[in-house]
Amino acid sequence: MSEPAIVSIQSQLVFGCAGNSAAVPLLQRLGATVFAVPTTLLSNTPHYPTIAGGPLDPALIEALLDRLLDRAPPAGIGAILTGYIASPGAAASAARFIDRVRTAHAGVLFLCDPVMGDTDTGLYVDEAVATAITEELVPRADILTPNLFEARRLTGLPEGDPDADARIIVMGRKGAGSGENVKALGSHIEQIIRRVHTPVLIVSRDFVEPKDFMLAYDGRETADKAVKRIIEGGLLYNMTCHLVTVNNNQAGLFDKFKSTEAMLVEHGFNVQSSFLEGNVFNVLMDYKKDQHVDLLVMGAFSRSKLATVFLGSNTLKMIENTLRPLLVLR
Repeated sequence: MSEPAIVSIQSQLVFGCAGNSAAVPLLQRLGATVFAVPTTLLSNTPHYPTIAGGPLDPALIEALLDRLLDRAPPAGIGAILTGYIASPGAAASAARFIDRVRTAHAGVLFLCDPVMGDTDTGLYVDEAVATAITEELVPRADILTPNLFEARRLTGLPEGDPDADARIIVMGRKGAGSGENVKALGSHIEQIIRRVHTPVLIVSRDFVEPKDFMLAYDGRETADKAVKRIIEGGLLYNMTCHLVTVNNNQAGLFDKFKSTEAMLVEHGFNVQSSFLEGNVFNVLMDYKKDQHVDLLVMGAFSRSKLATVFLGSNTLKMIENTLRPLLVLR
């Protein structure tokens, strides 16, 4: 093997995409060599009226892992990932395998997806399995990928709204497999922004701490709410604010622009204000480029979702056409 391989220890389906049946094709598409070890073999997901199959015996799982090392020495394994675990014994087998590989290859990466439950179903594995995952696999993990329910269970955080305990949600602009297709992230960002009330920060890989920000203010209710969030949230204090409004012929817009400027100054912001003319998107992009602004701030539109409307066209265009960090406020 020319490249380190990935060992994927999780469920497997005959029909459908979940567990190894989903992970293996994706990882192979990204160029990885994958050794798939099933913990459970099912005909399909439990959402169908009929199902066959069940968990593999932990002794069989351990034997499969042992024989894998006869064929693929630990030095050739770059990463191990675990997903759905059906029994405490399977968790223990996976833990022993991780330790054995790390003894011979200390640099191997372990990603644990602690599959235990979800917010709409609660715990859907046996309590003993959840305990085994928490005690055997989680402490060994370099990377954990829990959902909200699992994160709360592992950390002891109380239940509540998804964004109740967060000051900000940070999203990467694109994944390693998305190439230059920045439009591909649109649907994911839309889903998150429409579901939460926490500010969403969209960043690129080379993100650095911003020193100033540009607030695109259009005089609408969503923009006024964004100003309120900026003043009350505290996240943008000590940064220079570039308050930019592009004339859209809205009655009283200039007066609202000046009132907003005065409000920001009153609350301690160093404000550089500009009331400009032209195409909204082009003017904002030009200003951002000319002033070397570190961070863009926009309010998301609150109108209902339509087939061709996503947060308002200017917000979407900014997301798709700038690599600068973008903070979206609702």
